[in-house]
Parts: sequence; structure tokens; C-alpha cells
Amino acid sequence: RAWGLAAQVYSLRRQAADPVQATHGFGDFGALRDLAISAGAAGADALAMSPVHAMFAADPGQYSPYSPSSRLFLNTLYADPAAVLGAEAVRAALARMGPAAQQALHALEQRDLIDWPQAARARQRLLRELHRGFQQTATEDQRRALQAFCRAGGQDLRDHALFEALHENLAQLPGAPRSWTAWPDGLRDPRSNETRGFAQAQAGELDFHQFTQWLAAVSLSQTQQAARGAGMRIGLI
Repeated sequence: RAWGLAAQVYSLRRQAADPVQATHGFGDFGALRDLAISAGAAGADALAMSPVHAMFAADPGQYSPYSPSSRLFLNTLYADPAAVLGAEAVRAALARMGPAAQQALHALEQRDLIDWPQAARARQRLLRELHRGFQQTATEDQRRALQAFCRAGGQDLRDHALFEALHENLAQLPGAPRSWTAWPDGLRDPRSNETRGFAQAQAGELDFHQFTQWLAAVSLSQTQQAARGAGMRIGLI
């Protein structure tokens, strides 16, 4: 008879002396992969996980997995960048962030409870450093993999990236509306002239959000592959 485990992804925190291996305040797909491998070795056939749908990059205060911005895409904060880009790319990004930022990440990992707003902002900063580094040092294979992911994601992925960029931009305005339904009319339609102009002006932001979706999708796929490789007949649910 098949059996399995259930886990909240964010609860799988992993303290490590090497900051590349630490989870920086809440669990990620790398920690989920470690649990899947251990569970598979113990004979489990499945690992049920909490929802990992896309959230709101510009609003770290919204962190309930049951109130996502989209169920088509992933919460990029759960990405395991080292599994996709390599440990040295993450180490270089952490170095660019400086000692104070690294100490802040370490402090988040030491807390008894998850500080979602602070941990999310810290993880977002790391993702942005990784994106800047990728533009300079990515291998040709990595560039082709990202391009293939964006082509496969098509208009849906681009629209999600556009939403994230618009949400961040509008959130900076005084009295900014929290919901997209209160945005100016032209910005509620992804095919309007206003949003097309915004997308052209903010092409780098759209690229960043597609990049982070790629990191999340690849690291989650690697976790499922590891689960099956460890002997699970089902793997992630």
C-alpha cells in the first residue's frame, strides 16, 4: 500500500554554515528536495506540499498561499537558485549584497517564527542580484534554457510578468490601490496602448519576473525528479 508525507514548504527551514545552503528564513524547493529524497529512501511514495502559487513580489505582506495572484505560475521566493545557476553564482550575488545583508539573512534563519515581510524582501533582493549577475555571466546553455522557458510560457508568462511590474510601479504612488481592479482603466487591459507602452519602457522588469519564474519552475521540476529518483512512485502532490 502506498503511503506518503505532507509538509508546509515554508516550514522546511535549513540552517547551514554555508549561506548558499541556508534557507534564509523560510523553506524552499531545495529543502523540499532534501525531504523528498529522505522520504523516498524510507519507502514513501508521495510528498504532499502546501500551495506554491505565485504571490505579489511588490507586497511581501501578502503571504497566504491561499490568496495568490495567479495559479498559473509559482511563488518565486521558493526557488532554489543554486540548483539552477550553481552555487558560485549565488555566492557571488551574496557577496555583492555585502556583509550587512548576509548577516540579516542569517538572523532571519535564527528566528523561531518566520518573519514573512522581512524574509521576502531579503529573498527578493537576492533574486535581483542573481538577475543582474545572470545578464553578465550566464553560460550559453543557461541563456538558451531561459529563452526556451519564456517561449514555452508564451503570452501567459509575459502577462504575469507585466502584472508584477505594473503592481510594483503603481504601489509606489501615494494612495496606491491594493487591487488591480482599482487601477486606471488603461492599465487593467494587458493589450491596451498604455500597458504596451509600459511593457516597452519596463522591459528589464518583465525580464526579471520571467527569470525568477524560470528559477522556480526548474528547481521545482528538479525536486520532482529527485523524488522519483529516490524511489517514489508518485512524488510531489
